[in-house]
This record gives sequence, C-alpha cells and structure tokens, in this order.
Amino acid sequence: MKKKIYEYMTLVFAIIGTLSMVAAVGAIESDQYLLGASAVCTGIASYIMTLFSQSLYAEMETREKSSWNDLNDYYINGGK
Repeated sequence: MKKKIYEYMTLVFAIIGTLSMVAAVGAIESDQYLLGASAVCTGIASYIMTLFSQSLYAEMETREKSSWNDLNDYYINGGK
C-alpha cells in the first residue's frame, strides 16, 4: 500500500514541478518577476520532493525483495 502512495506522490510532485516551471516562464515573459521567482522556487522544491519520494519508493522495493525471515533464521540457528 505504501509503495503505491510513494508512486503517486512522485507523479504528483513531478507534475506540479513541471507546471510551476511553465508558469514561471509565462510570468517572466509578462514582466512579473516576483511571481516568476516564486514559481521557480515552487518548481525546484517540487522536483526535490520528487527525487526524495523516488528514493523512498526504491527503498520500499528493496525491502520487499529482501528476505528478513531467512536472515533471522540464519542468525537464530547459528549460521546452519
């Protein structure tokens, strides 16, 4: 369940970042530099959150593939 949430969170942040950058270009073209700067900051922050949620997704994927029970059995049985 968490894996799907991380996947959708990545998509949402990437879309918000892209739309913010497009809005920044439009604002700068119409000489609204403060609006453009705030849209750029929003876009960069959104792209950073996209990278962070991608790393969480990858971490969740590796946790699903690892075999914690096998490791526990190995250490409990003394490596036999």
